[in-house]
Amino acid sequence: MIRRWKNRLNSKFAAERGETLVELMASILIGTMAIALLFGSTMTACKIDQTTQEADVAHYAGLSAAEQKQTELTLSPTPQVKISNPLNGMTKQLDIAVYGDEGMYSYALKTNP
Repeated sequence: MIRRWKNRLNSKFAAERGETLVELMASILIGTMAIALLFGSTMTACKIDQTTQEADVAHYAGLSAAEQKQTELTLSPTPQVKISNPLNGMTKQLDIAVYGDEGMYSYALKTNP
């Protein structure tokens, strides 16, 4: 098999005629299209990366605001958490404060002043 390839290459190199203009143009076209596709995919990847980084910044800003209890939401009726123990029949409702914005919420037990 290697001998067959070697014979083909030797006959190609020993031939006196070179590649045709059509073969040359086709190879240039294929190379150009490959570079164009690579450039397009690189630009798309950069745009996706930039969009993702912007979304991350917005997400963590909202999450930090909710966790640091910066914006208390005024909800009606006042949100409550119900805690119950069916074994001893104890039930208790606690008022909570809800903080956050844009789908990021945090809550804490309301303290009575």
